[in-house]
Amino acid sequence: MNVPALASVAAGIRWLNEHPHVVAWEKWMETILDAFHHCSRIRLIGPAAPRGRLPVFSLVSESMDCHELAMLVDSARGWEARSGFHCAAAIHAELDTLRYSGTLRISLGHTSTDSEVAEVCEGLRWMDSL
Repeated sequence: MNVPALASVAAGIRWLNEHPHVVAWEKWMETILDAFHHCSRIRLIGPAAPRGRLPVFSLVSESMDCHELAMLVDSARGWEARSGFHCAAAIHAELDTLRYSGTLRISLGHTSTDSEVAEVCEGLRWMDSL
């Protein structure tokens, strides 16, 4: 029996019970996914429904490659976003994202807030205007 692993799982469950805002992820994902629906130059890569997905969003911009976009969101909005092939280079041919140098990835975490979700939605509108 892996006692350290069980202790870790138990600690994680206790933490989740003490921090019920994490349950808001599905609502937050719906909000962010809705913001994608209003974008014409930003395209979501992956499921467009919140059910069964993690709060991680990969996207491409029709106006620039993902590395340029990552530098812009870092300098203009202070976001820590990841760009590139994300340890899965072979899938990008199938996703048709090679021409963008991969995707820009943003995600929610266990400390995310309602105001940060609103900032993501505003940031998507901003990226769509570039």
